Amino acid sequence: MRAMVVLAVALAAATVACGKKRGAANDGTLDTSHRPAVTEQGGRIIFPPDSPGLKQFTTASVKQGETIVTLSAPARVVASIAASVSGPERVVLFESSDATSTWSQYRQGRVTVDRTTKALERVRDMYKNLGATAREVTEAETDAATARANAAEHEGRMRALGFNPSDLDAVTGSTAWLMADVPEAELHNVPRGGHVAVRFASFPERDMAGRAEAVGDIVDPATRTVKVRVAVPNAERRILPGMFARVTFGDPRHAVRVLPAGAVVTVEERSYVFVRTSPNEFVRREVSLQRAGADSVIVLSGLADNDQIVTTGALLLKGLSFGY
Repeated sequence: MRAMVVLAVALAAATVACGKKRGAANDGTLDTSHRPAVTEQGGRIIFPPDSPGLKQFTTASVKQGETIVTLSAPARVVASIAASVSGPERVVLFESSDATSTWSQYRQGRVTVDRTTKALERVRDMYKNLGATAREVTEAETDAATARANAAEHEGRMRALGFNPSDLDAVTGSTAWLMADVPEAELHNVPRGGHVAVRFASFPERDMAGRAEAVGDIVDPATRTVKVRVAVPNAERRILPGMFARVTFGDPRHAVRVLPAGAVVTVEERSYVFVRTSPNEFVRREVSLQRAGADSVIVLSGLADNDQIVTTGALLLKGLSFGY
């Protein structure tokens, strides 16, 4: 009889314990057995070794390698250059009448510079041989200086439009010139003289090969962009001034650390990644980056080779780290 009483008491105690466990699961309180510990003001996150949340993370090792930094920018055809049908000179067809007028004034100014310079030399020579007066020399010097100033003014206007007049004079063959508007902060990704891919809105079925010839001399104060001139062969004369296009620049980089863009989180304009230091421990690192394309970034500082970077689950760690 006594043994039966002891058994009943034991069963009752077990029932109460089970009820407490069930009550803890159903009374709205959280089960903290798998909750990670966040320390160092969010800089370190430690999961329990058996936490199911660890299955949400994948990592990749940081290594130095090669990549191509790509940059895409809007552009339009601003000039088309072709041989004249009436003579050996080349004809430049500009997109705007202002550019056409400025180019014409520049060329006329250069002719005036040549003429006044020769006249000055002649008057100076005559002055040495007592065939001209000092006043005539002064007038010739003034004419030459005025001509140079006018030519410089029109050259400046051409450069503001993105053209170097000497390049216009030197171009050969049938060529179309585009002006791509590149953000000031991305200008370092534009290799001068490098090959580019150009896709025209009028010919969306294929990319055309071009070359980045020159970078503009000024930054647009309103858009903070710089004009980059791109030359595209136009033997078939299909490319017309005023056409819109998109130019993709590619700049090869060597011995750089590249990460997928999804590994990076941003908080208050600062970039962070999470380094897996052990199977269940993650450390937040601030990094300096350069975008290498739509899906990847180059790490400039903040990481070392062989660091294990979280590539999947970074947003979850961001929430834990920053309390979001």
